Amino acid sequence: MNVARSTLIYDGECSFCIRCVEWLKRITKGQVEFLPFQSSRERFPQILIKNCERSIHWIDLKGNVFEGAGAIFRVLACVPGRHGHYGYMKIFLALLRLPSVLIKLFLKIESSLDLFASCFELE
Repeated sequence: MNVARSTLIYDGECSFCIRCVEWLKRITKGQVEFLPFQSSRERFPQILIKNCERSIHWIDLKGNVFEGAGAIFRVLACVPGRHGHYGYMKIFLALLRLPSVLIKLFLKIESSLDLFASCFELE
C-alpha cells in the first residue's frame, strides 16, 4: 500500500545535506518522503533547480511549497510523539544562526579530512 506523504527536496550531492536527511529519516519514521533535487524535476517541475541549490523545499499534500526554515519546521512537525519535535527545532534554530561561511568551512574541512583518511586506507 502506497501512502501519500509530504516531500522534502534536498541536495543529494551535499554531504552535510545527506547526513541531515539520514538523521531526519530516523526521527520521522517514514512519515516524510525525502527526494534529492537532482531527481525531483519530473515530479516537481515548478521548483527551479537554482532555488534547490540554495535551500531545501517542503511540498505538502496540497502542493504548497515552503523553503528553508519553513521546510525544517514542517519536517520536524512530522516527528512521532507528543512534543518531541520541539527539542529538534531548537537544534535547527541554533544551526540557522551559523553564518553560511562557517557551514562552508565545515564542509571544506570535512572533505579534506576524507581525502586525508583515504591516503591511509589499506586495500
